[in-house]
Amino acid sequence: MSDALKMKKLIWDCQKDIAAYLPPESGITEHQLLQRLMPRLHG
Repeated sequence: MSDALKMKKLIWDCQKDIAAYLPPESGITEHQLLQRLMPRLHG
């Protein structure tokens, strides 16, 4: 599997995980959640 395909699969898996973790009634968008998580990954 090429690196590009691996990256696409990783992104798709992350999107699935976020959708399962983030209920619609939370009022937080996927984008807002990612903005909150990114500093922790780089921290």
